[in-house]
Amino acid sequence: MSYSSKEVSVEVLFAQRLASNEPKIRDRHVKKLSKFLEAKSAAAAAGKPGVQEEELLKLWKGLHYCFWMSDKVRAGAIL
Repeated sequence: MSYSSKEVSVEVLFAQRLASNEPKIRDRHVKKLSKFLEAKSAAAAAGKPGVQEEELLKLWKGLHYCFWMSDKVRAGAIL
């Protein structure tokens, strides 16, 4: 089931992309997540709202599955 960005938070979209089966998608979104967190940290330092605990938990879950999927042998790989 796909979701549009209007229905789902940015953190959930990151988590979904981080848990992707495709290594290219996971790698791309790890880099994007780094930039996102840097921007949120800078905003928090400037007195604007940063990342909330609930949002961090969603991101953490996506990172957990990102590492989980990175251990898997790709289909068609020669052993």
